[in-house]
Amino acid sequence: MAEERWTRMGVNEVSLSASDLGEASSGLAKVAAEFADELGSAPTLAEFLDIVGWALPTNSAATDGTFTEPLRFKVTLKGNKPYHSDKTSRVPELNDHLFVEAREHHGALVERIAPPATLR
Repeated sequence: MAEERWTRMGVNEVSLSASDLGEASSGLAKVAAEFADELGSAPTLAEFLDIVGWALPTNSAATDGTFTEPLRFKVTLKGNKPYHSDKTSRVPELNDHLFVEAREHHGALVERIAPPATLR
C-alpha cells in the first residue's frame, strides 16, 4: 500500500489581504460589541480570547482535526510579561448566538489562512 503524505500550509506562510483582515477584524469587533451590549461592558482580553477559542471551526477541512475546542491562547504583554485576568469570566453567561457569529467570522479567517490540506 502506498504511503499517503499530507502537507499543510503553516499559518505564518500566508499573507492575508487587507480586505480579508478588515473583514475578520470588523466581524470580531462586532462580536465584542454584542458582548458589551449583552453584559453591560466590553469583554476583557481573556474573555474575548475565550470566545475566539470556542469559535474555532473544528469541523472545517482547513483545521483538519488538528485543534481541539476550545483553543487556548497564551498572551505575552510588552516587556515579556504574561497576561492573566483576575476577573471571573462572564463568557458562560452569553447567549449561543454570539458564539455562532464568532465561529462564522473566525471560520472564514481560518479558511483563508489554512486552506484544506491536500494529498500529494
